[in-house]
Amino acid sequence: MSLPKTVAAIESYVPLEIPVMKAQNVNLILLDENAVIAQQIKHDQVDFQPSPTEAILRSPRLAHDTYQYLYETLQRRNIILINTPEMVRRASEFELHYPLIEKATPRSLIVSANVSPRDLYEEIQRTGLRLPLFVKTEIKSLKSGSVIEELSVNALDTVLNNLRTQLSGFFRIIVREMIELERLSDYPDTALEYRAFVLHNQIIIVQDGTEGKPSPPIVQTGGDRFYKEWIDALARANFSNFYIMDIARSAKDRDFVIIEIKDGQYTKIRDVDAFWRRI
Repeated sequence: MSLPKTVAAIESYVPLEIPVMKAQNVNLILLDENAVIAQQIKHDQVDFQPSPTEAILRSPRLAHDTYQYLYETLQRRNIILINTPEMVRRASEFELHYPLIEKATPRSLIVSANVSPRDLYEEIQRTGLRLPLFVKTEIKSLKSGSVIEELSVNALDTVLNNLRTQLSGFFRIIVREMIELERLSDYPDTALEYRAFVLHNQIIIVQDGTEGKPSPPIVQTGGDRFYKEWIDALARANFSNFYIMDIARSAKDRDFVIIEIKDGQYTKIRDVDAFWRRI
């Protein structure tokens, strides 16, 4: 299987990928980041392709209306981004893809960003989420100050205040059960986890969760079977043509769980050479 031969890229986002793509004879379309964000790409900045051409975008995360604009602009130049705007939204917004993976990921609660500590407390009680809990936004999480060890209105008030003072531009709060993950035998502070880049429902490359601390080969842990099951499930839902799926293994029952899913076009690639050699 091969990747699309055309890539539309914002150069400042993927400087290490540019020379590798060129070496692999990728049809590279460099986009001006300011023009994309301002939604003012000039007609002569993107060459018209002689036939409909599938392309991967390599870019920082764009607002949904900006991606819609870019998708339609490139489409008029006969360039079809690999993920439709609907696919990007599904992969980027936890609220939209959580129902698809609910059985394979830690139990979660999704509420409005302006929820009060009291209302959130009552909702957690109602749904029966088990402590400890991790609280984040639909866009980003904090490195500290987001874990609830003991449930109280005051504890939730502190966490919500941390999120609202340190982050902005979010519309949802996500509360997730925290599960203990299996650790690497040689690195007890590091979880056994993998990240797979999935293109057209096939894995292009699997990365270890932490650089320099390799997890065992995925075929030895059963992660390959877990990936196949859930990639097939998402394929039946026409989820996305290009996304990443992070998985790890529970320390309690040693079953794999899905930690995170994101749009592949917005995700940095650690092993650039290995990825683009798959063309």
